[in-house]
Amino acid sequence: MLSKAARHYLLVLALATLQPLSFAQVFSTPSPTTTLGPTSSPSVLNTPQRFTSASSEVSTLVTGLGLVSGVALHPLNSKLYTISPEGAIREINIVTQNVVVLRNGTASNTLVTAGCADGTVENATFQIPQGMAADKRYTGDAVLYICDAGGNNLRKLDFGQNQVTTLDTGVKAYRDVDMQMVNSHPMLYVAKDNQIFSLNLTDQVTRVLSGNLVTIGSQADGPLDIARVKKPFGVRYAQSTQGPRVYFTDTGTVRYVNVESRVTYTMAGGTSQSNFGYRDGAFTISCRLQRVNEELSGGLGISSTGTNPLLYTFGNKTKRLRVLDNAPGQCFTVAGKGTSNYIDGSGTRASFGSPAGIEVFTAGSTDIIFLAEKTTGSIRVISASLPSAAPSNTPTYVPSLAPSLSPSTSPLPATNSPSS
Repeated sequence: MLSKAARHYLLVLALATLQPLSFAQVFSTPSPTTTLGPTSSPSVLNTPQRFTSASSEVSTLVTGLGLVSGVALHPLNSKLYTISPEGAIREINIVTQNVVVLRNGTASNTLVTAGCADGTVENATFQIPQGMAADKRYTGDAVLYICDAGGNNLRKLDFGQNQVTTLDTGVKAYRDVDMQMVNSHPMLYVAKDNQIFSLNLTDQVTRVLSGNLVTIGSQADGPLDIARVKKPFGVRYAQSTQGPRVYFTDTGTVRYVNVESRVTYTMAGGTSQSNFGYRDGAFTISCRLQRVNEELSGGLGISSTGTNPLLYTFGNKTKRLRVLDNAPGQCFTVAGKGTSNYIDGSGTRASFGSPAGIEVFTAGSTDIIFLAEKTTGSIRVISASLPSAAPSNTPTYVPSLAPSLSPSTSPLPATNSPSS
């Protein structure tokens, strides 16, 4: 019998193809009806609340995966891929919940002294792999791009060719990677300690987008020559009304860099004492994404609709899935009651453990968020109703910078390779 999570995924696929299915036909118990819009609670900056925790439902897709350190979604073949700290890779069929072990891991893969060796799928070694992405051009044997945090490498694993190769290497830990087709070019967007960069898979040209390896351990917004990135854990590419952006989490903040101008902005959160805590609200006034010494290490997910995508992130201490809604410039809680536990349910009645990554599938008016949990070896599924369209007089949120650091800054020349 299909799980509730799988049945919800089938529903979303049906909505995407306009098949006349209802919640009652797919679920044994229909989800409660929720009205989105202004609530009785005070709104920040007089903007309407467009998202509520009551509009989400948490369920379990699969469990028993062992330790999980990264997850990747391939939406075209309805499969998820997970990787463990030991380098074991599993393929999960979202519809049938069938789990296949594609690669066995060994304890030596967790040791930095073990070395990163390319070779066949089974003989290659990894060192504490983390974020990864699936190549959406291939619907047969999987092609995965894996950030090897312990080995300071970006790796390509091709099951069809039975090969693991190194695409990029440096002296800093590689944390997360996103793969997108941009202007017919297959592109990787990579987050590593102190830097965000892109890699064109066609010509192998890399381009630093934000941060350098000279001034480390701090954060700063602005053009490429002064922007600083500290410790990013999640990275996602998306189009916006202001041009293409790469969004990334950095310690307790969510930031983005304009791909064309390479100017970096802080979107929400902060690293000072006044920014600690948990609170929803306007990005720069009320929103609190972290507690003391917390890192948004659960990754970053992004809805695939429109030019004002929703960003999903998870605080490892706040234990809540949050959404950053760019249109009104506000942060809302999607799910989680703030305690470390394993409970399915609606909205803030659910609870989570420690996340290893977030993937999002969007269809119709629903986002399906897949959240991989590290220690429970589970894939949790959060179905979230998307907010209604923003009022025409609601501007897209754009952080302000000094005039000399405006987004109109002329693009800087491309670099052949990121700083090591």
